[in-house]
Amino acid sequence: MLTKTFNNISLTTSEMEYLWMKNVQEDGRVYMLYRILDLTNGFEYTGKKTASSFNELMNYKGSGSLISATMDCKPDCYFEMQILGFFSNGIDLSNAEAFIVDEDYCLRVDTHNVQPANLPGMGFCNTWYHDPITQQHIRANAGAAAKMKRLGFKKGRTYAFAKKASEASRGIKMWYNEKVVKAVGNEIDEILSDGGEFINQRIWMHKPGQRKQSFLKGDNKNLLRPQASNIEKILAYRDAGWEWGFETI
Repeated sequence: MLTKTFNNISLTTSEMEYLWMKNVQEDGRVYMLYRILDLTNGFEYTGKKTASSFNELMNYKGSGSLISATMDCKPDCYFEMQILGFFSNGIDLSNAEAFIVDEDYCLRVDTHNVQPANLPGMGFCNTWYHDPITQQHIRANAGAAAKMKRLGFKKGRTYAFAKKASEASRGIKMWYNEKVVKAVGNEIDEILSDGGEFINQRIWMHKPGQRKQSFLKGDNKNLLRPQASNIEKILAYRDAGWEWGFETI
């Protein structure tokens, strides 16, 4: 079980229950700021937790993509959750987290945080990193390369991961059973055979297995965008081995 401490004192279950009862607010929630320390290398992660029950608070082990990936690879006894404080509402809790977890904190070489607390979206996390052993992929800032290297991550995505993301994103919108659906691969063929229709006026098609694609001429052509209304011609391309959509890797 993950050890939890408060004011440098390890907490038992009954002591955690006392903290719950003392800090639960009128809305039935506890607002907690915490830090997880990796005892094997000194890395830390600072985060916030809003718990709606004692069991939720007791069983909580932290969040965040990088710290979660790290904790999946090590036993709980290698980590310690330090409770930094309790707050009366979510706004004060978020402000406290943002005071600590800023851009500089996320770029430090000894933190598991990758996203500043006060920055919405993923614009700060502008670079993919991957663990070549576990195949785990994490987005972080380009300036966090030294930190990610210390944790065993390499810059970039694996080809398998990029291909999977590409396939998931190139679905084609269709009108089927009186609603709009997004289909890929053989699903498109099945929907067409069952009376479905394309929504867009033109449909992308590509020759499989070619990572670099362009509008070439003649036999070298490997990227098409035929009229969606010309189903006969589209099916002829399918019979010739052309695939739906286009690969971006």
